[in-house]
Amino acid sequence: MSGLFTDEAGRVSCAWQPDNPAVRAYHDAEYGRPSADETRIFEKFCLEILASGLNFGTLLRKRDRLREAFDGFEIERVAEYGEDALARLMQTEGVIRNERKLRACLHNARRARDLRAEPGGLPALLWAHEPPPGERPVRMTPDWMRANPYTASAERLAKALKGRGWQWIGPTVCHGLFQGLGVVNDHLEGCALRPVCAQARRDFVPPT
Repeated sequence: MSGLFTDEAGRVSCAWQPDNPAVRAYHDAEYGRPSADETRIFEKFCLEILASGLNFGTLLRKRDRLREAFDGFEIERVAEYGEDALARLMQTEGVIRNERKLRACLHNARRARDLRAEPGGLPALLWAHEPPPGERPVRMTPDWMRANPYTASAERLAKALKGRGWQWIGPTVCHGLFQGLGVVNDHLEGCALRPVCAQARRDFVPPT
């Protein structure tokens, strides 16, 4: 099947920038693996926003630097960032120095903190928008992914977040979040990680 490659150990996996160690590590350890960790969810939101219009592999190479610059993406800390912190980020090497994107990340930290007033907070809101079975194919193929860059559930999550005041949030960002946090399993049919992530989802209990 197109979209797959065989690595040096003979394992078949999704053909993502096989020469980029950061991309391969993300594919193997995060993509499709379910998580309800609030900090990780917020970090993924920021990464998806910062990656808009850019090569995601390039962003992954900067990830350690971004974590350092954003205090580990701890919501309480980022929510308190003001203009001085924004100026620091704009001058920090390794950070995507796009002021609008950075302002959106800081603004959304405050909105994520506000969500703690709702039952289950941000993790519960995310998993409440997991696509129903009929919205996704049993076999994931490159053709289906090209024709469906995001799901209706990603559109619904984007609408729910915008209604709560979030910025730079659309269905593409939300679907990237779904992929990176295992809300969907977009490993291609034939990838060795697809059944691993499917089992992880069966073992996972979503927050409520």
